[in-house]
Amino acid sequence: MIIFDNFYKHEMRNDTDKLPKVLFIDIYRPMIELGTFIDKLFLNLITANPYVE
Repeated sequence: MIIFDNFYKHEMRNDTDKLPKVLFIDIYRPMIELGTFIDKLFLNLITANPYVE
């Protein structure tokens, strides 16, 4: 298993004609209330995207 932390700058390349697929897994870690709020907001915005299944 590989866990990718996208906190660091990175890029992705797709040399095919197909759309890329990304799996988001939210791993719980204790944070201050603001961090928890931002985490939940980010996940809600992702799931509201029409391209996300």
